[in-house]
Amino acid sequence: MPSCAATLTFALLVAGCGSGDDEPTADPGASTSSGATGSASPSGDGSTAPSEDPSPSSTYSVPPATGPEVESDAFTANLPKGWLFDKANSSGTISLGYEPGIGADVTFGYYPTEPGLSLDDYERAALKTWTYDDGRPDIRPRVEVDGVEMFRHTGNTGGGRVVEVYGVPYEGLAVEVEFHLSETIPQAEQKRLVESTLASIQWK
Repeated sequence: MPSCAATLTFALLVAGCGSGDDEPTADPGASTSSGATGSASPSGDGSTAPSEDPSPSSTYSVPPATGPEVESDAFTANLPKGWLFDKANSSGTISLGYEPGIGADVTFGYYPTEPGLSLDDYERAALKTWTYDDGRPDIRPRVEVDGVEMFRHTGNTGGGRVVEVYGVPYEGLAVEVEFHLSETIPQAEQKRLVESTLASIQWK
């Protein structure tokens, strides 16, 4: 199951990432992009590498979240209204937010990385470190968040939980945003939570 431990492993892998031979496909969680829609990335086709021309387009369908603010060296963001910032389990490079009543949380992580890291290589690194319930994530169309293109993976993590992962190398940092959502949350609400949070992101 994806976790902060997987996040940390991911961070270590980023510095040496290159082409991979993974086979990503899986049952997706929420079926929307992060306040943005894209096309041309492989999804469930057994491809081993990210698309070279995702051509994302930016179309936010919900207002930005207005809950507690999360700040990092790379961006600021807001949690959905009513969510809590988990100060006790956050750190210098990981920020956590959650809503215990509906079984949902989000992790914002950022780590120093090698200069010139490409989005494709960063995505390959992510695919090597994440483990899903059936072992294979689904590569979804890339999205544009506040003018910055991010990869997107979704999957089932077991125990009635789904995950959406977004990532991008930005200004010398490897940035990732992970949404963990209970399958009992209606699809429309999953979409709203993800889109509103990512619509609130402002890069520095």
